[in-house]
Amino acid sequence: MVALDKRKLLATLRECGFDALIEGNELKLPCALANGETVELKLGLSSESPYRLPEFSFDVAKHPTLSGLPHVGSSGNICTFDQASNTVHPDRWEEAVAEIVCQAIGVLNDGVEGANTEDYGDELQAYWALDASRSVPTVMICDEPEPDFGTMVGAYDNLRPGHVFLALSEKAAKEYACKVSGGKEPADTVFCLYLRLRERLAFPLPRTVVQWRDEIARSGTDLASSYDAFALACEKKAFIVVCSVPTARGRVLLSFSNPAPKLMVKGFRPGHAPIEYALVRNDFGGKDVSRRITEDLRQERLFSRGGDGGVSDASCLLIGCGSLGSHLARALCDSGYRNLTLVDNDILSVGNIARHACGFESVGLAKAKALKTELERGNPNVACEARDEDANKMLGNPLALDLFNVVFVTAADAPLELHAVRAKDRGDLECPLVLMWLEPYGLAGHVLVLNKPQDVFLNMFDDELSFRNRVVLNPGDFYEREAGCQSTYVPYSGTDAQKFIFDFLVRWRAVLSGRKDRNYHFAWLGALSSAEGLGALISGRYRDCDDYSYRLERID
Repeated sequence: MVALDKRKLLATLRECGFDALIEGNELKLPCALANGETVELKLGLSSESPYRLPEFSFDVAKHPTLSGLPHVGSSGNICTFDQASNTVHPDRWEEAVAEIVCQAIGVLNDGVEGANTEDYGDELQAYWALDASRSVPTVMICDEPEPDFGTMVGAYDNLRPGHVFLALSEKAAKEYACKVSGGKEPADTVFCLYLRLRERLAFPLPRTVVQWRDEIARSGTDLASSYDAFALACEKKAFIVVCSVPTARGRVLLSFSNPAPKLMVKGFRPGHAPIEYALVRNDFGGKDVSRRITEDLRQERLFSRGGDGGVSDASCLLIGCGSLGSHLARALCDSGYRNLTLVDNDILSVGNIARHACGFESVGLAKAKALKTELERGNPNVACEARDEDANKMLGNPLALDLFNVVFVTAADAPLELHAVRAKDRGDLECPLVLMWLEPYGLAGHVLVLNKPQDVFLNMFDDELSFRNRVVLNPGDFYEREAGCQSTYVPYSGTDAQKFIFDFLVRWRAVLSGRKDRNYHFAWLGALSSAEGLGALISGRYRDCDDYSYRLERID
């Protein structure tokens, strides 16, 4: 660990012309700004300091006019370099401090001289959040309305007081709030006005109701009229305003809570006083709005920020919500799929939770319903239908199967898999059929991708419906039983299941899903080097394969 050398730090700064001193664990450095003001910059020191990018600050109480300048936080912290894209070498930390203090002084000088005013627009959301009276996110959960203005409905989150989910309809808003709270219906809703501003915001940012009304009017009389009509309709009720604001880097979303309008003016009949007049005459117009932090929860936004931007509206049927199926469902959601139908008539037990995507809180629930709750709570854009029933019933219903774009079977049930293959052969199932299962201890896994009809059971399975090309030749030696035949299972870890799934999905997205005229066998090999110690006999076809490799072959 690199030790903090305070003497070296002071020597480095003094060589650069700074009259620095250290009191306790704080570096203090007075400097003169371009406007003649002297400000003392401060930097906290600790044994961890050499491993962090330095950030200077100043006393806001002594220099209130500097707070809120571009790149200056409400607590006096000065942003000089992006923490995410810049690093500091611990062995040269003192040099970094000297460089950053010069940058901090430059930021303050540019701010007082108005040289970096345009930077407000680049970091509009950050500046808006600095003075947020309540750090409560207003979460957008739908696409922006097409017109320049429109109404939305918000449903409050039961688990996080004040958090609200906004959607185009009350039903949609309540569904989102219900998902993240594990199925609990939201108690309250709130109306919201959406405005797509045409002009950039002027700084300093508006604070009061009348200032915001003037800013809205600057973007168009139609937007102002929309605000006026909405305020009249919500008289005596607070509401939320969401503004899509243009900046040099595109549009950003800002939101605030508008206090309950009081538009009655003496001498006018109710509702007939011009709102501009009412805002001036009543104390309502001078009230501050309550800034809210705005989060964009739309699926497209989440996956453009946390992935390659790819989302899919394909409807997936997943038969089997056990260990393998639950991790497959989560991986599909993490890959951008959001419409899943989950079918399984089993109950989650305590013995399942070590390798299942659902935890102890779901024990005793139907696996399909528990998985639905888990997936939707993790990302409320996901919409799952849970069916606690025998999957054979669905496979015998061609109209039901016609609703899906892909069917996955992970139940490790050979008769059920045969039923699915025959449904494909009959033409009842026109979409791709994917059969997946793992061998004991995750030593191998198999996927049959059937893009077109093919009776794979004719050539690839024996009369006992056992897969001919299995990797482990003595699988029966490893079946575990806890309470009779009803709890027989194949041992493997959740890590093995996830590794198998991830490796397959990479190939699925890259190659397999796009070749509708071909059928494939994806053979995945786990830790084959551990087979001897486990007593597993490995097929000669796979004995020389590397650990965690795979083979892909056409089977049609």
